[in-house]
Amino acid sequence: MIQSKMIEKEEELQCSLKHKLPVLMIACDRKLKRNQRLLCSECMENLESKAQLMSFKKVLQNIEENQKQKKENVENVIMGSIKLIEELQKDLFLLKSNVVQSLDQIIGNVDEWIRHIILIGQQNVTYSFYNELDNLINQERLAEFGQKQLIDQINQIQQSWNQKIEKKLNLFKQFSEGQKCKNILQQLIDVNETEENQGKIKVTQENYEISIQNFQEMIQVENKQKQLQQQLMMYEQVQFNLIDDSNQQIGYCFAIVFNKDGSIMISCENKKIKIWNFQQGTFKLSNSYNKHSRAVTCLVYSKKTNNFISGCNNHQIICWQQINQNEWKSSQPFIQHTGRVNCLLLNKQEDQLISGGCDHKIIV
Repeated sequence: MIQSKMIEKEEELQCSLKHKLPVLMIACDRKLKRNQRLLCSECMENLESKAQLMSFKKVLQNIEENQKQKKENVENVIMGSIKLIEELQKDLFLLKSNVVQSLDQIIGNVDEWIRHIILIGQQNVTYSFYNELDNLINQERLAEFGQKQLIDQINQIQQSWNQKIEKKLNLFKQFSEGQKCKNILQQLIDVNETEENQGKIKVTQENYEISIQNFQEMIQVENKQKQLQQQLMMYEQVQFNLIDDSNQQIGYCFAIVFNKDGSIMISCENKKIKIWNFQQGTFKLSNSYNKHSRAVTCLVYSKKTNNFISGCNNHQIICWQQINQNEWKSSQPFIQHTGRVNCLLLNKQEDQLISGGCDHKIIV
């Protein structure tokens, strides 16, 4: 990961008299300065000092061994931070994937919306040659343009798609582009309501071009994905009333679950499983277990029996069964994933367990 590096190159080390000969010995005299301690073969012939001498190779070897130990100590210190940062990086990539997926869904919905509007327009201008020929021969009046019917059809489509897309756009309302899209959605509703109230409409090529231009402005949000990918989604604040904060812990807690009647709470602290008795908003620690080798990341509790299942950061899934009021029995770890177990879910019959992990797999 990191490498010890000496600033000076070995071939650049020379004696103070610049004899340009290899350094052979080191004078261990504190009164001497830096390169005055370096002695070549010519320096040693004229040496008058009685200072203790050491082999240059031996000194270099001792320094390298000391630096090797220092390197190991430095790596041990920084590895803890690096591992956590790497976990953060994985979560950010996952967040990025979710944001991109959400935008792709919105853009796909907008494309389908456009096709739906065009289909309605096409249906209103599709005609039969024979029917029109009969009208001409019989000198019948041309069918009047069904203005109100067309407006009603468009309004129905607008409202349906508007509701779907507006909900998804709420995830991006802190961005100016997201707010601009919501404004355009409102304009689409306002325009159709105004035209219906006035009872007048001119369906011209210019109207269609304006509508398409508005949709294209929404599609341009795709070009802002890089900005969206670099920011975490903001959520509205929810106020809670504090009932009990007497139980503090130092380690991380990634998951909390309750049994079917809410009397037992299961939580985690790093790789530790904690069992709590929960009554009237307060909880008391009943027992704790260390069966996982890494931090516990997810929990799921049975709605039929007093059993729960835990997953951890080291690919393990463990099943737990209550044997008396305070004691629980754990199974052997099951390892199906090659990455962290992110989530666990039981089906309705509780005869199948579904798990998702950082290895991009969903396993049943």
